[in-house]
Amino acid sequence: MTPPPLPTNITGIVSLGLYLNTVTNNWWGPLLLLQVFFFFFFLYIDKTQETNFALTGLFTALIAAIWVVMGWIDMIEFVIAFAIAIIGLLIVRFR
Repeated sequence: MTPPPLPTNITGIVSLGLYLNTVTNNWWGPLLLLQVFFFFFFLYIDKTQETNFALTGLFTALIAAIWVVMGWIDMIEFVIAFAIAIIGLLIVRFR
């Protein structure tokens, strides 16, 4: 299978991300968001389990909000990220 032709105007990181999404059939953004989730999860591994989950969900949701505006992820990934953040914050609040 040959990749799609390279567009003539990849001028920045946003257009590169959009091109990578077209090449990977819209999987590049969600997989990168999953990597961000695991990065923050292992970054806050020294915290308690509830705090770690809440911080990871919060930062992932903030990045998802930026990426949905940039067009890298769809609205369903955005909603899932914010649902995880809300669940994490509720766990910390009512533990």
